[in-house]
Amino acid sequence: MVTAPPNWSFLPQEVALSPSFIAGVSRDDELNRRAFGVQRLMQLKDLMASNQLVLSTAVSFLHRFYMRSSMQGWNVNDVAAAAFFLAAKVEEESRALRTVVCCSLELDQGDPMTTRNKYQNEQKRIVEAWERKPEFSDARKKILWYEEALLRVLSFDLELEHPDPVLVTACERLWKGGEAQRGREVAEVGWAILNDSLLTTGCLLYQREVLAASAFVLAIVQLEMDLPVKPTKVEIEEDKEEGEEEEETEQMDWLEIFGVTPRVLRGCIEQMAGYYANAEDAFVRSEGIQLRREALELIDSLRSPTPPPPSAPEVLSNDVPVAPSEDAKPSLAEPTIEDLPSKPTEDVKMEMESATATVEQAPHKLVLKIGSASEDLNPAVGGHGPSSGGASDMELDSAVTTSSSVQWESVTDR
Repeated sequence: MVTAPPNWSFLPQEVALSPSFIAGVSRDDELNRRAFGVQRLMQLKDLMASNQLVLSTAVSFLHRFYMRSSMQGWNVNDVAAAAFFLAAKVEEESRALRTVVCCSLELDQGDPMTTRNKYQNEQKRIVEAWERKPEFSDARKKILWYEEALLRVLSFDLELEHPDPVLVTACERLWKGGEAQRGREVAEVGWAILNDSLLTTGCLLYQREVLAASAFVLAIVQLEMDLPVKPTKVEIEEDKEEGEEEEETEQMDWLEIFGVTPRVLRGCIEQMAGYYANAEDAFVRSEGIQLRREALELIDSLRSPTPPPPSAPEVLSNDVPVAPSEDAKPSLAEPTIEDLPSKPTEDVKMEMESATATVEQAPHKLVLKIGSASEDLNPAVGGHGPSSGGASDMELDSAVTTSSSVQWESVTDR
């Protein structure tokens, strides 16, 4: 039996009511522990000279793990070490288990910066020294045990899609030729913002396109640039070389390239910029508050609906525009039994006489269709009327039927 893959997109309420919170860990304490685990992963990345993809994958594993397990029973540092060991294998940049164990033990000893310099210069000696200590064997077993727990909790769902490639590709498509340098600047700043957003729970709340587009907007605001505008047809024709086919991407604006709308970006931008707005450093905090305010104002300006153009009035044959008359407006009131004619009208009589002639030629059971007459009937009587959607069908059992009897049978007998 094939089971559906787990859904790793959560609502803010679900993230707030995590297993750690239910176990008694406060919301702020949980966020601080998550951030501490991400920082440990960043330090492991620097020590082992891994790429950004391994780090992003390991961070996603850590955040997802704590959506199904509590921090009360699973140490953050041990989960981070196991997540990095697993992520390196998933991204095909494997690191030896003893290397991961030694780097984790070294980070527990002192300052990360000092540890990095020391490890890079004396890596072989440090690894051999740790292998002779009893702590090495215990740490090795613990990482293998935590890796198995990660695989079980993650349901072996190890395929991830990150926002970084989406951001870089969008910048390359938006700025070409002589403006390619501007695109690279936006991509670099946006990449740094995405890297800082790993310390938050954004990967649990938003899709990668939303994360990439939010980092793009924040980078635009930080660089004091204008959002790229969709080129007009005249501009495209001027830039188009003779004989060159027009590319579809040249006619797309940045929202279409990312595949998002301004409405879905606001919450993500507020969370990303909120990381800087809540920083301990006073300068970073003031810059983050300003960045968040300007970015949200920019998004709100894109969300403001433009008033629709006025509807064109009716134009008569002499091309004089006039407003539609009140008599031309359809009535919304349903007809009642009092609205039925007390006597057949002349138009109905003529249709009935024509129907009688047809009946006399075919003396067998007949279905008689009346067009305009059926529309004057009350829908409450016999189910005919405007709501029936067209001409009504009336069966005549007798071949000898006058037009007046057909008219009144359809109204009164039914």
